[in-house]
Amino acid sequence: MTREQAQAAIAAGARLVMDAIDAGADLVATGDMGIANTTAASAITAAITGAAPETVTGRGTGVDDEGWRARWTPVRRALEVNRPDARDGLDVLAGVGGFEIGGLVGVILAARRGACRWRSTASSPAPRR
Repeated sequence: MTREQAQAAIAAGARLVMDAIDAGADLVATGDMGIANTTAASAITAAITGAAPETVTGRGTGVDDEGWRARWTPVRRALEVNRPDARDGLDVLAGVGGFEIGGLVGVILAARRGACRWRSTASSPAPRR
């Protein structure tokens, strides 16, 4: 996606939260199904850490070596084609992220800015103020 599209995705997620806060919400929760979004997550992780795509891309639902290679090969290709700057989060999101990840970024940033309590489906919650 373009940088502008990444910014728009973040803004869309932020708007959802700010509207909810304006309506009285004081708790925001995030989560995902984990279906087909692990490719973008692996690409973002590789871009930011410099780790090899095969190191940060899991096997998923028990695929064999050929299936696993089919999972990390597009990650490697996306990094080669887009060359995201690891020092620029927006460039990483635009280059190898997804619109849904951009939306989640907006949700998280707006929840923090709006001083909502935070709940994540991840194993460790974000720090609170």
